[in-house]
Amino acid sequence: MASTPNYSVALTRRYGNLQPEVKCCNDCRLRRKVDPISGYCTQCAARQRSQRESSSSTSSGESDRTIIYTIDQRSVQRNQLLYTFLQSYFPSDPEPEVWLARHMSPLLVLPELDLSSPMMSAAIDTLCLAHHGRNQRDRQLVYASQDAYGKVLSSMRKALSGKPASRATSREVIASCLLMSVYNDSIPGSSSFNNYATHLFGAAQYAQACGPSCLDPSEPFDQKLLMWLRFQSLFVCVARRKTFFWSSHEWRAMESRFDPGGSRSWYPLLVPLPGLLELADRLLRQLGRAAPQVRVALDLCRDLDVFREKHHEWAEVDFAGKPGIVYVTDPDDFDMEIEEHLFMTTSSTFTSFYAFHDAAHAMRCMVSWFMALVSDCTLLRLLAAYPSAPDYIKRTAKEVEQKAFQSATEICRSVYYYSMLNSLAYAHLLCVVIDLVQAFFEEFGSVREAGWCQACLIATNMRMQRVQHQRHETLCRVGDLNGAFTKACRYRTMPVAATSESSIPG
Repeated sequence: MASTPNYSVALTRRYGNLQPEVKCCNDCRLRRKVDPISGYCTQCAARQRSQRESSSSTSSGESDRTIIYTIDQRSVQRNQLLYTFLQSYFPSDPEPEVWLARHMSPLLVLPELDLSSPMMSAAIDTLCLAHHGRNQRDRQLVYASQDAYGKVLSSMRKALSGKPASRATSREVIASCLLMSVYNDSIPGSSSFNNYATHLFGAAQYAQACGPSCLDPSEPFDQKLLMWLRFQSLFVCVARRKTFFWSSHEWRAMESRFDPGGSRSWYPLLVPLPGLLELADRLLRQLGRAAPQVRVALDLCRDLDVFREKHHEWAEVDFAGKPGIVYVTDPDDFDMEIEEHLFMTTSSTFTSFYAFHDAAHAMRCMVSWFMALVSDCTLLRLLAAYPSAPDYIKRTAKEVEQKAFQSATEICRSVYYYSMLNSLAYAHLLCVVIDLVQAFFEEFGSVREAGWCQACLIATNMRMQRVQHQRHETLCRVGDLNGAFTKACRYRTMPVAATSESSIPG
């Protein structure tokens, strides 16, 4: 195996303009133009030393010139590469619908931080070198990013082991996990597919173990870390059906420390779902005969039913004093250059669609319907396993199916709006949610609607291929969760244990 190249040398050769500015003679300039990493002649080196000593002796503290010259060359390169990296993903003039991601992302705060710690510097190197190596097709930079990724993982192991040798703070561990969750450009083999979920889930588990004191929402970077962690890891916890760290009272108490916004009343509605799914899976794996377990199952059915009702009610509430959703039925309102719009006008499965006044409100509605659908599919499996549950929640399985059908239909009607958004992140989100909706329609027996979803996915993928070189790149990896929600939501074809509470003695 070839040895890993010195990435500092590789960067210097390719990005000579990233070197710190120095004053040197004409001979040194000509020599360094040919070989950027060559040194300086004796006279130039002495002149630089003299300038540094003179600057420090004429000031009570470090002067600007002293600071410039004492900056490590690698740090300068890292900061310059980070700037270029951020410009690629967060342009100064983003489309309105991209503003939400820009508002939440902690990446834009990175240039203001001290990134000198081994873990954080390796995490930054991993992302930036992978980005530049891919764009420049420079395998040396790609190998260097993989080497930096290995250093991040090694630092994380030391931090998680609790050994005194690890000097990484909890904040650095969480930040590095989140940064690595968006790294999938250069990971060897097939591990890139699970990278997003693995690191996000790891960050959530680590935060849960450390407790709320590990981050301070009054600090801008910490607040954005929390915003990113609690929203993105929620999807991962739902996909993995594992309890969400934000569901504990200690973390929930931090809600009041966030700036008031549209999600203040909405987000808490989502938080219980991962824990409910984990409990449901445990009850379905081991159907008990004891009355206490049956009582737990019945209460769980009630909680899942209430969860869906709250989200349906929320999506129907007006936004900013006016209806947040507008019905679209006029063929003239469709853009025939958008693949999904062209498809929708040729299909009679759905004849009315949704437009939203606000991108953030559209996101909350989509997530609400999606989570309600996941909840109902799980509830339907529980109703099949516990025959007394429908009487307990005063709702039949058929009625729950109709509620789930409503959520699935709402998602399909929203494709009109989401396909118009410029960000590729929304296209990836569409693929994830429509994949689940198609699985539900197949379970429900709605062949026509399932076929509509299949055709819609084809149209969305065609659009992504067309615009991938026209749109700004996206760091959103939610598309990596495509298919992760489907299996557990097949409420008819998934096997349910034969044992049920009907055999429990009265």
